[in-house]
Amino acid sequence: MAFKRNRAPTIHPPTRELIVFAMSKHALDRAVDMAVEGHEIRAAMLRPRHVHQLPGYTAYYTHGRITLVVATDNWVVKTILWATANAWIEDRQYGEYDGRSGDADMAGVRRAVKARKKQQKGWR
Repeated sequence: MAFKRNRAPTIHPPTRELIVFAMSKHALDRAVDMAVEGHEIRAAMLRPRHVHQLPGYTAYYTHGRITLVVATDNWVVKTILWATANAWIEDRQYGEYDGRSGDADMAGVRRAVKARKKQQKGWR
């Protein structure tokens, strides 16, 4: 018997009319940790520069200096990430605090960002 993987429907970014979305506690903690302003989060949700749909109900919404990881089945922002390798490198200067590790693999971050940029042509 063959296993058939269920594919999630294509999820389009919320429209300006959809202004209600939630943020997980982790996402709120990250926003404070990263000093991300509320208008940046709203812009990423409502006017994303890139949307990358993952299998299932998860998508990356990128706008400006941040990327939101969003559960698209209930419109909850799960976490906030820096959108560029340079932003990750600049953030590293703050080191360890509040349980945050300063031992991040920056070479791995650079590789991941470069791989993502190569795939951006396929992004909506």
